[in-house]
Amino acid sequence: MPGRLPEGEGKEHYRLLFERATDGIWLADREGRFVDMNPAACAMLGYAREEHLRLSVSDVIREEEAPRLRDLMRELAAGHQITDIWEIRRADGTYVSLELSHAFTPDSLWQAIGRDITERGRAEAALRESEERFAVEAADLGRWELVPETGEFYTSATCNRHLGLPEDSRPTHEEHFQTIHPDDHAMIYERLRRAVEEEGEFEAEYRVIYPDGGVRRILSRARVLRSPGSAPDRLTGITLDVTEARELEEERERARARELTVLTEAAERERISRKLHDRVAHGLGVAHQSLELFSVLSQSDPERAQEKLALAKQTTRRALDQTRALSAELKRLQEEELAEGLNGAFGRLAGSYVPDGIEMDVSFSGEESAIPASVGMQAYLAVREAIRNALKHSGCSRVRSRSRFETGTSTA
Repeated sequence: MPGRLPEGEGKEHYRLLFERATDGIWLADREGRFVDMNPAACAMLGYAREEHLRLSVSDVIREEEAPRLRDLMRELAAGHQITDIWEIRRADGTYVSLELSHAFTPDSLWQAIGRDITERGRAEAALRESEERFAVEAADLGRWELVPETGEFYTSATCNRHLGLPEDSRPTHEEHFQTIHPDDHAMIYERLRRAVEEEGEFEAEYRVIYPDGGVRRILSRARVLRSPGSAPDRLTGITLDVTEARELEEERERARARELTVLTEAAERERISRKLHDRVAHGLGVAHQSLELFSVLSQSDPERAQEKLALAKQTTRRALDQTRALSAELKRLQEEELAEGLNGAFGRLAGSYVPDGIEMDVSFSGEESAIPASVGMQAYLAVREAIRNALKHSGCSRVRSRSRFETGTSTA
């Protein structure tokens, strides 16, 4: 409709079109006061025409939409035509979604022609939810929803599986919590409380105990959906089984710890090697030189010869003490390597001494308890040295070691 209904010829024709249009048609002045509307518009909002005419546009939109209405009026005054969607309040207080086409008429009236798209919006929302649900389930993500005020709880089949429950079960909130490790309850309750009262976002990783005693690690994330009016808020979220991922991370940490241990041991051995060279070897060199001088001077200068002999004895004694101390340090390092037994020590060889790209196959068999500690230590050191030499000198791509211990004998 171009504006007010025409006068004179054609008035009845235009009025008939206006009255019978299935779309709602509203006319308002520049202050937003309604001056006319057709029966379809009255039916959409549930007002009698006389009641509708006592209202203005600001009476039927949400209060927070007032700035948007002012922007719309400025755009229309500039000659633009705009089509958009508004939430309009009906006479019963509910809201309806209207797709409205706005324009200013030649006689400066705001004209809006609209259709009810509430059902279309609901269908689109349902489609989005269906697509999101499909994507969630395809990614092995469980869906759940909780109404904190009432305790109502919904879980999808995948979520139930993550919790160790039958997929077709409908657990209550309390039944859900019974599957969670007791030590994690306080943490989860605190994060739920914080999400509802403060942050609006929930995230927790917790342990779930399965009926067979197995333990799985579950990551759960959710957001709080604030409901209008008196309706209770709810949390809607997803669950993901992260057990294998966490086990992989822990194995990487253990491998890293082993690597650091090997580096530490290598550094310690390097330190001991330097001590052997700088102290013990130097002391033995001094003792050897003193003994040679003693032989030379024993006839020509007996007094100096005795001094050289005393120095040789002193440096030899010091070198002996240093050798014993360093031997004790080496023994301590070897005992640490064997702290978990020969089987564990042979197993760690594969992860400790072999660089990436080289296959390592180490096996041990036999009754370890029957092996004297000294024998076990020597066998381990022999195998370790053999592996080191193979890696250092052979240029091999695979190292294989088989050790079998029998009572009274050892074979490596």
